[in-house]
This record gives sequence, C-alpha cells and structure tokens, in this order.
Amino acid sequence: LKQNPAAVLHLDEFGNKLRHGLKDANGSPVVKGFSALKEIYSQADDILSPSAFSMIAMSTKQRAEFMQQNAPIQMPHLNILAVTTPGQLADAITDASVEGGLMNRFLFITASGDVVENEDFNSTPPEWIVEYMREVSEKLTPNNGGNLQGLTDDCSTLIPETVLFSFCNQSMDALNMFKKEIKDLGKSDEFMADMSQRWRENAMRMALAIHAFCEPENRTILPSITQWCIDYCRYYGKKFALRTLELAQPSEKYGQRRKAYLQAFREHPEGMSSDKLGKMSPWRNDAPSFRNGLIADMIASGEIARVIGEKPARGRAPRLLVALQC
Repeated sequence: LKQNPAAVLHLDEFGNKLRHGLKDANGSPVVKGFSALKEIYSQADDILSPSAFSMIAMSTKQRAEFMQQNAPIQMPHLNILAVTTPGQLADAITDASVEGGLMNRFLFITASGDVVENEDFNSTPPEWIVEYMREVSEKLTPNNGGNLQGLTDDCSTLIPETVLFSFCNQSMDALNMFKKEIKDLGKSDEFMADMSQRWRENAMRMALAIHAFCEPENRTILPSITQWCIDYCRYYGKKFALRTLELAQPSEKYGQRRKAYLQAFREHPEGMSSDKLGKMSPWRNDAPSFRNGLIADMIASGEIARVIGEKPARGRAPRLLVALQC
C-alpha cells in the first residue's frame, strides 16, 4: 500500500495463508498482515495510521527513518483476488474470524464445472483493458491521470483527487430493503447475523466499482446495477455461509469441547503447559489440529491467555495457558 495505495493483490493457496494469519503465534508478519485487513477495509475513505510506538530511545536519524517507513496511508484501497480449495478454507476459518468480522469482508465465489488442466498462463493484461482503464482514469481524475500513471515512487501520503458518485432514490430504496432483510435474517440465526453483516456494504462497493467502470461520466449509480449487486452478494453470501457450516467441525461437538476446555483451565489456575495438554483430559482426547484450533479461538475471544510462568532454577520459564474469566 505504501507503493500504491490503490492496489490489487493476487493470492494463490489463500486458505493456507489465511490459516497462518489466524492461527500462527502473535507477532508473525502473516498475523500482522491479516489483522490489518479489517482496518484497511474500514479506512477506505480515511487514513490508515501505524500502530503506536514509542520513539523515546531513538536518535534523531532513527526517528526520521521510522516516520518515513511508518507514514500514514491516505485512503487505502486493497483489492484481493485469491483462489483456494474448500478444504484449505475450512481448516483456516475460526469462530473468532467469523464473529470478529474478518470473513464477512470477503466475497467468496464457488467455482463449478470441469477441472481445467494447468496451462502456461500469460499474466499480461489485454491491451484493450489497459487502454480503457486509462480512459476511465482520465475521466475520473483529469488532473493527475489516475492510479495507472504512477505519480511518484511513494504516493501513499498524498490525498487523492476524489469523485462523488450518488445512489439514485430507487437504488437507495433497494439498499434499505436489503438492510431490513439482513436484519431480519440475523434475528433468528446468530451465525447468519455474523456472516451477513457486510453484505449491504459489499453490494454498495461493488455497484460503485461497476458503475464507475461502465459509465464514469454519469455520477448517479443506476438501480439496475445496484439490484444486480445486491442479488449477487446475497446469493454468494448465503452459499458461502452454508458451505462453511458443512465444512466446519460439528457445532454441538465444538461447543461441548470448548466448554470442557474452559472448565478444565479454570480447575488449573496455575496454568497448563503445552506438554501437559497432550497428556491430560480433556485435551488429550482430541486431535492436535482440533485442539490447537479450539485453543486459538479461546485466546482470540479472551477466555484464556498465554502467560510466562515462574522461572525454575534451571532452564527457561515455561509458557502457560490460563483462564481469564471466572
């Protein structure tokens, strides 16, 4: 985003990357990257600021370098086009990623049809689409030529020239009806309430993008495009939610095991090490992958935490898992 605040990112094996981003140890680069995605999504019309960091011990030169490397990014727009398999995605998704809102910021499309054999792929875009995008950019931002021109090596601190598009009254009526539909859906189904939170916003963003691409000089978003995007986000949103339930651990077993884990942690206020978890009930009764995923969810939700235990006479201080809520 520092190189190009309006970026398109292509990712293969997305499920594996997502799994590392949600389940690796805190502090890893992948975890930091995925934890920033929600903020990037929400700050599209604002400023993405770096995390607070003390510069008291830094020299003047170090402070200048730090400020340059961590300068706020104006109006970040990160577009991710990724592919994965259902199995990889099922292994990656956690309760925390659903309840916390990360998953509903994505729009997942299920591919169908015959599997195509891998062939040499030419990643160079067709010349017609490059030329058309230049024309659209010129119409939207005539003063600087748009993002395809490349203003400087680092334009992340520059405030872009914005263009206002408005939804017509018919489009707003459709969006308001969709908002009510989503609200009613969430009243009877907590899982669908979490999964559908961003459907309306995703439909609005998609409608804006398609309209700006097709009719950049018309600043009113047409109801036909708006309704199509609503139908699209609803259809694939529901399809992905149902697919997620099919692939996930059975909810009854998951809930029972999570309750048993929490009770066991509370019965051991001194904390439990990873070695003990594999030897004691209830933890030893589950596969390591299931156990580790459930514990990661409990840490993310604030039920348990990793702490450093008392240092023994020899060796390093143990890392322990302790319950936080009584």
